[in-house]
Amino acid sequence: MNRWSFQEEAQRLSARADISDAPPLLASFVVEVVGDVGAYARRVRSALAAGVQLAIRGEFESDELPDSNVPGWFSPAREGEGGGLVEASESIEGRRRYVEHRGEEPWELQDWLWRFEPGTRQWLWWDLTAAGGNVVQIWLYSRSEPVFQCEDVRWLAYSAGARAVVGPILLPLQVWEGQTSLGI
Repeated sequence: MNRWSFQEEAQRLSARADISDAPPLLASFVVEVVGDVGAYARRVRSALAAGVQLAIRGEFESDELPDSNVPGWFSPAREGEGGGLVEASESIEGRRRYVEHRGEEPWELQDWLWRFEPGTRQWLWWDLTAAGGNVVQIWLYSRSEPVFQCEDVRWLAYSAGARAVVGPILLPLQVWEGQTSLGI
């Protein structure tokens, strides 16, 4: 398997990866979720799917990237589209917490989408699992690098409704293997 294939990444957004395809170490974010963990997982996966599909299509020729596949809850300009009041509320609060916790400005949607230009990201999606209670883990393939550019993932985690986000940390495959995938 080519773990750096966008097509493989897209498959992992909708189905759990086969253990035989997994690397020995995965990067993980531990996320405390405000609302329902299943709904949170579906939001994360839906936003990432829009970015990964953009990478697959290779639509990076213009200054403005197409954003019609981005869920309404993730785009401040389209809040309320394609999502209910709960999604919009959790997203707004999550973005506020990002600014509060990180001391940084919110990401613009176009800046986030540009992170999917081939050769830009230092990570690929692996999975999102239940860690217990209202805690989930976002799993990424980072070529076992402990430090890599991933603020775009933290932004997504908060925007989807996180109360707090810790990581990334490298963990052995067995931790991921022992958890249940969410949102698929």
